[in-house]
Amino acid sequence: MAELRRRATALDVARAAGVSKTTVSYVLNDTPGQQIPEQTRQRVHDAVRELDYAPSSAARALRRGRNDTVLLILPDWPLQHVVATILDELTTEFDRHDLVLLTRRRRAGLSLVSMSREIMPAAVIALGAIDPADRAMIQESGTYVAATSLTGTASSGQIVALPQDHIGEFQMRYLVSRGHTRIGYAAVSDIRQEPFLELRLLGARQAAAALGTDPPDVVAIDGKSPPDGMTAAVTRWRELGITAVAAYNDVVAAELLARMRDLGLAAPRDLAVIGVDDEPLSRFLVPPLTTIRQNEQVIASHIANVVVEGIAGRAAPHLSSTDAIEIIERASA
Repeated sequence: MAELRRRATALDVARAAGVSKTTVSYVLNDTPGQQIPEQTRQRVHDAVRELDYAPSSAARALRRGRNDTVLLILPDWPLQHVVATILDELTTEFDRHDLVLLTRRRRAGLSLVSMSREIMPAAVIALGAIDPADRAMIQESGTYVAATSLTGTASSGQIVALPQDHIGEFQMRYLVSRGHTRIGYAAVSDIRQEPFLELRLLGARQAAAALGTDPPDVVAIDGKSPPDGMTAAVTRWRELGITAVAAYNDVVAAELLARMRDLGLAAPRDLAVIGVDDEPLSRFLVPPLTTIRQNEQVIASHIANVVVEGIAGRAAPHLSSTDAIEIIERASA
């Protein structure tokens, strides 16, 4: 059996380059204020390559008081398509910057400050709001803190990344542009999704008011109950003269289309339907579903850029609240 090669240390690099271990540290960390000749720097880098030396992340954490981890705190949200894809994209984005994404759920009895102190991350991302006192305490330790906003208008210290109010607005404006003035809204009965639902409904109602149409007729659908609930909703909307429905997400829209078929109805002839999230199944529904896409790659890239710039002490880049939202037109509306 071949012998395992011993991992090279900073001392090995120093000996190979003919310099002190301190000089190796200065060169590899590009320490400001140190007058090190370019020839010496080159010898150190040559030794690093020859020995295949990789600095210990644990040692860097002890030296700097933090490590190369970005801690993302998840609220109690369901990990559906969009959130799961954003996490996947964020992992890729941070990997490009030699940062490791670590996700944790908020747990009862454990504060955000405690979670940060336990891990010593380079940055903390809170999906949703963060208490100003928690933010200040975490930042005191040298950790950058970024909080995302679920609305198009971010409060102080937040970045716009998931503007849910604009999603409801886009749905309403699209349906009205197609000639619909009486519109229903297929909501969900799930406490974990209430932060998203409330903002999407707010955007839909504000858009209706701005466009001079009636507010959407809202019916909450419990996804765990029999299909009678959605069937009753379709019957109600037909009796009210409603001609289009904005669904909370594509899963709700898929159930709506299925119940319509059971009743001998078709979209968009009898009810136009628009969803949210552009789930992979959306294009295969009958008819293919018109939906609102949240561009996960744009969102993840923006969040990563904010964090990377923030760690470096630079100003965060700006993303318009609607840059990551687009309408995907198919046959259902």
